[in-house]
Amino acid sequence: MRATDIAIVVVAVPERAEMALRLAAKVGGDEVLIDGNHSGALYNHLRALGFGATSRADYLVVMEDDAIPCDDFREHAEAWFRRCPDDLISFYLGTARPPQYMDTIDIKIQKADESGDDSIVLNRLVHGVSYGLPTKRIDAVLTKCTAQGAADFVIGDAWRNLIGRPVIYPVVSLVDHRDGEVIEHHRDGAFIRGYRHARRWLGGVT
Repeated sequence: MRATDIAIVVVAVPERAEMALRLAAKVGGDEVLIDGNHSGALYNHLRALGFGATSRADYLVVMEDDAIPCDDFREHAEAWFRRCPDDLISFYLGTARPPQYMDTIDIKIQKADESGDDSIVLNRLVHGVSYGLPTKRIDAVLTKCTAQGAADFVIGDAWRNLIGRPVIYPVVSLVDHRDGEVIEHHRDGAFIRGYRHARRWLGGVT
């Protein structure tokens, strides 16, 4: 697989435009999409998918502006696409959010460690920090995307409904997440406190 077979798109808010440009330069990004009107993450992620659908690349990687990629990210992503050529792959597996999946992820990682597996699967895309998919599937996936909702859930659910395959998560993430302490109010009325970082990161200690 040639490096040009992957298109990398960085999605960003205007306040992080310079950060996004530096990130794109580091990973050899093909496009930076700035959400100038603050239309929301879903809007910008769908724009990124649209870019991938019209590119000549075989695979699209979407990366958010606060992602921290490992060195030689493109080469590592290529290796995963060679292993899982027809899958949606999340290159980030994180802590703290979404809280309702943390116990399931803990159990799956423990089982993977015991069996010597280097990836787990989930039925949903639970992170939007960085993920990749075959471009040949994007047009069809876009037809299944809803107009509202969290970008990761919307895109992952569209993938599952269309392709019927789970999302692949390398146990050791290719990207980390630049984040501070999070305090959010959820539908159940609980506050969630914690740091959103990769559980394990190819770049080192998180």
